[in-house]
Amino acid sequence: MDQSRKSRLALERLEGRIPPAFQALPTFTTGATQPVVVASSDFNGDGFADAAVGNASGFVEAPNVNILLGAGDGSFTLFQTLADPLITLPRSITVSDLNGDGHIDLVVSSYNAANDAGSLLAYLGQADGSFAERLARTRSAIPACTHVDGSARVQTVDRAQSPELHRLIEAFHRSTGVPVLLNTSFNRGNEPIVATPQQALETARRAGIRVLVLEDCIVHPMSGVDR
Repeated sequence: MDQSRKSRLALERLEGRIPPAFQALPTFTTGATQPVVVASSDFNGDGFADAAVGNASGFVEAPNVNILLGAGDGSFTLFQTLADPLITLPRSITVSDLNGDGHIDLVVSSYNAANDAGSLLAYLGQADGSFAERLARTRSAIPACTHVDGSARVQTVDRAQSPELHRLIEAFHRSTGVPVLLNTSFNRGNEPIVATPQQALETARRAGIRVLVLEDCIVHPMSGVDR
């Protein structure tokens, strides 16, 4: 077909004189009312494309990820629902074999508007196309000191300059395996920072602190001064 003939056909289609040569797209339910993201791969190894659909919260359902298995004819069947409380608003879904076992795994990024934070959630795929419970991930051995990006604001202690504090950290390390102490303000939520020994004792009792060190005194707040 010469170029002029192609141009005439294209123009006639634009003008509506030749019906478009496209089939109607199949439609199917995703199992939820608010689908927002989707990823596709062969989850169960049958040679047909499957789909993972991330859903925002709808009228009655909580946010989740639905696993749809493809039949090979353009239709899908709801196979599994990942109803993880950390899936608050799915933003993206990545499919890949994360652990090299030959099964497709999922990584879901989710946003939580309540604390303006995001999560990466990993689910290992099984041979039947389902996904196991979310992989537990420990952000840090000392989460109270660790920011959401894995960083921390570290202060070092020199043995020569602060021998007593250095010995305390060494003793804590021997006892717990963690060579770190948390340095933070001494107060409870919505309360001012303690300024006197009496305030320290009262705050420690309310907070359930078992041992308090005040200068050269070791105090058990629920009982009294030991020494």
